[in-house]
Amino acid sequence: MFWYGIYCKSDWTECSNWGLFFAGIAIAQTHVAHEVDQSIEPIGYAIFIPVFFASIGLSMSLAGIEHDLLLIIVLTIVATLTKLLGAGSGAKWAGFSSNEAYLVGAGMVSRGEMALIIAQIGYQSKLISDDYYSAIITAIILTTLLAPLLLKHAARHINY
Repeated sequence: MFWYGIYCKSDWTECSNWGLFFAGIAIAQTHVAHEVDQSIEPIGYAIFIPVFFASIGLSMSLAGIEHDLLLIIVLTIVATLTKLLGAGSGAKWAGFSSNEAYLVGAGMVSRGEMALIIAQIGYQSKLISDDYYSAIITAIILTTLLAPLLLKHAARHINY
């Protein structure tokens, strides 16, 4: 009920997600945090996460996506290289070997849910057109699919 109250109050001010976020932080500081987490986790996996992915799919249009192939390829390459080099450089700077830094970078390649959320917000706010939205989502999916392949390649170069 506490979460619902925070949601209703913050929905009135058009900040419902922030209200729920701060409610989560508040509950995390209590002795019932673990119990609350265990009780809402099945709901998230059973309802909210599938609905989120369905809403992403419903917003996509594959009509004319063949005209965006170059954009999809460029976005995928840039997204992969920035994560690989950015995280890998940070790991190298932190004292990891080159192979270990490559493994860290490869592990960070996947764009995942956060990129989908940002793209969805941009699309709903009319900051991203239909064509670009579909290309961006496709690039996010491709980087997510590339990540395990890069991780497997990077893991082969690690001596345990």
